Order: sequence, then C-alpha cells, then structure tokens
Amino acid sequence: MRRTSDHPIPGAAPFTALVLGALVVLGAVACEPGEPPPQPAEEDAATIQERVAANEGLARQYTDAYNDRDVATLEEILADDIEVGGEATTRSEFLTLVQGYWEAFPDLRFEDPRILAGEDHAVVHVTFHATGAGEFVGHDIDGREVRASEMILFTMADGQIREYTYEWDELGFWAQLGVIDVSPIEP
Repeated sequence: MRRTSDHPIPGAAPFTALVLGALVVLGAVACEPGEPPPQPAEEDAATIQERVAANEGLARQYTDAYNDRDVATLEEILADDIEVGGEATTRSEFLTLVQGYWEAFPDLRFEDPRILAGEDHAVVHVTFHATGAGEFVGHDIDGREVRASEMILFTMADGQIREYTYEWDELGFWAQLGVIDVSPIEP
C-alpha cells in the first residue's frame, strides 16, 4: 500500500481524498443510503426529445425552402443577425447571397438531405446538382453542370437558425465550372 508521502504528485493524495469525500457527502444529500440516485424527470427527457425533433424539422424546413425558392419561409426561420461561416451578417445579406446562387443556377437543388439533430444543433449533408446560366462572379458558366457535396452545421435557438457553418467541395465546384484547372501535377 502506498502512503500519502509516496504519491508521485505531491499533494495529490489529500486532494483526491477531499474530492472523494465531497462526492460521498453530495451523494448522501442527493439520496438516502441504499436508494438509487435520482433520475432525470421524464418530462425533461421529453422536452429534450421535442427540441431535437423541432431542430430536425427546422433543418428540413431550410432545405425544403431552399429547393422551393421560398424566401418567406427562409425569412421566418433565419435569425435577423445570423453568423455564416464564422462571420456575423444579417438575414437580408445572407438571402442576397442565396438568391445570387439561384439566379446563376436556376435548377440548383439540395438532393437527398440527410439530417442529424441535437438539442441546439443540426447537421445536414446534401449533394447539390445544378446547371449554370450566364455569368457567375465574372465567369461564363452557361450550360456547365456541377455536382458537389456540402455539410452544414446549424445552431438553433428560439426556433430559428442562428449560425450556419459549412464545408463544401469548393475546389470541385470551380473545377467543374472550368474556372480552375486541377490537372494532376507532372513529376
């Protein structure tokens, strides 16, 4: 048996004893001896499940509204001040960006959205397919097809999307549009 003075970290044994003692005392306060510790109330679990379901529904509303070009629904579910890709912006500025994509790619759709929701977040994986029409940020994209995937992390609060964090195949997107060359490098 190791003595306190033999402990490899000086002072750790008394601290460990103090923490364990506190846990025993707290446990004794929380329940009577021989009784199991209290479980969370069922209504708490139900509330969490409701919030998760609501967040999944909110993420689905976003993808459906995006595909349907439903600006009214997007205005309703996006917060006035939203963070997009780590940058503070307004709902209006974000919708202007979205509408720019819709104009450049009239058939742009999120295909087969897969959603995983939590208490205050939802992750959405989509593949989008689109055909360019005219110019996009100074590049002729007319008739060029693009297919890319995107992962979106929504942070929700008070029934609205507060943050929109994303990762997408931007390199593949621009390469398919012929804007950049991603040919293999010759040795």
